[in-house]
Amino acid sequence: MNVFSLYTVVPDVLQQHGQHAPALLLMGIGVTLICWGFRRGIQAMRRQSGDPLKALTLVRGYRIAIVGVCLSAYSLGWWWRLNTVMTVALVICLEEIAESSFYIAALKRAPT
Repeated sequence: MNVFSLYTVVPDVLQQHGQHAPALLLMGIGVTLICWGFRRGIQAMRRQSGDPLKALTLVRGYRIAIVGVCLSAYSLGWWWRLNTVMTVALVICLEEIAESSFYIAALKRAPT
C-alpha cells in the first residue's frame, strides 16, 4: 500500500461519515417529538373523564408522537439506504396526519 492510495481512502471515509449527519439530526428530532407527544398524551389521560378537551389533547399528542415515529423511521431508512423504508415512513406519516387532522376537526366542532 503506498501513500497515494491513502489519499483516495480518507475522503471516502469522511464522505460516508458526513452522509449520516443529517440522518442523525432527523433521528434526534424524531425522538424529541415522540417524547413530547407521549408527554402530552399522559397529560391528557390525567384529565377528568368528563373534560371535553381530554380527547382533543390525546389526539394531538398522538399526532405529534406518530410524526416523530415516522421521522425516526425515515432517518433509519436514510441511514441504511433503504428507499422502501423511507417511502413507507413518508406514506404512513401523511396518512396519519390526514386522519388525525380529521379527528381533531371533528372534536373541535363537537358540542361541549
